[in-house]
Amino acid sequence: MSVYTTVALEQVQQLAEHYQLRVTGLIPIQAGIENTNYFVQLDTPQQLVLTIFEEMSLNDIHELIPLLEYLKQQGLPVAAPLSDQAGQVIHFIQTKPAQLAPRLMGQPPMQPTVRQVSEMANTLARLHLTLRTYPLHRDNNHGQVWWQHSRDELMPGLTPADQALLIQSFAQFEAAQQQYPDRPCGLIHGDLFRDNTLFDGNTLTGLLDFSELAYDEWLLDIAICLNDFCSQWPNVSLDLEKAQAFIQAYHQVRPLTGDEQQALPIYLAMAACRFWLSRLQIAARNQLEARNGEHILQKDPAEMRAMLADRLHSPLTISGLE
Repeated sequence: MSVYTTVALEQVQQLAEHYQLRVTGLIPIQAGIENTNYFVQLDTPQQLVLTIFEEMSLNDIHELIPLLEYLKQQGLPVAAPLSDQAGQVIHFIQTKPAQLAPRLMGQPPMQPTVRQVSEMANTLARLHLTLRTYPLHRDNNHGQVWWQHSRDELMPGLTPADQALLIQSFAQFEAAQQQYPDRPCGLIHGDLFRDNTLFDGNTLTGLLDFSELAYDEWLLDIAICLNDFCSQWPNVSLDLEKAQAFIQAYHQVRPLTGDEQQALPIYLAMAACRFWLSRLQIAARNQLEARNGEHILQKDPAEMRAMLADRLHSPLTISGLE
């Protein structure tokens, strides 16, 4: 994710000594917007990822450690963090919690193929079902209550056109929620963009960054992932072939309810709206705190605004589900 905390090799070596490892190099990772990450090169062929948590509480971090172990045991492509000789996972760099985890091989699919899209959807459904009985409840810090607060906070500074777009989005969303109530919930990833996945060819090799994991509607997770994997980048409009492939592949593993199928088009719009709001907030915070530089990634709010408008004005039609 963006590099907010700059570290020296010597600092990382001090952490690595807990694992009896020798660090030979660091490569900052510029992707995402929440945490600081580096690729860590060792004096062996193995590579690690150092994550420095910028916002997440220690309690939330410690909740994720056994969950990632559980997902790995269930055959999902995740990297569980390393434990040192004392069984400790979390250490501190510059007073911030940090961990080391194996680097999974593969690359984010910047222009996903239909097969990659299907593989992603299949795995997302497996993830939902695998977590269905996992004994953890975490509220979604960026869920619907946050959407409403953020909308009200940002509304006065928006143009009349943007204000009208938000009002329209929330009105249609609230109407759909009342009309289509059968929308199952469970633990969701909450941030499955292309840059939080790794592929080797058409094989999904890594699901990354579970910092947004929370209890919410599965349909929201589907909408977030589908929006990013099935858009015609750099155009934000949907690739209908990929969107249908995504829905079919997910449905084969965890059948969508009739209400989920009906509500999905507006959820695609609101997933775009959620990230429009968060990008606006992050841009304002980066400006306020003078967080900038070559290793700070600031994603463009206008991209999500355009996606929201597209999803409202050209809603997806679902067909062929059995």
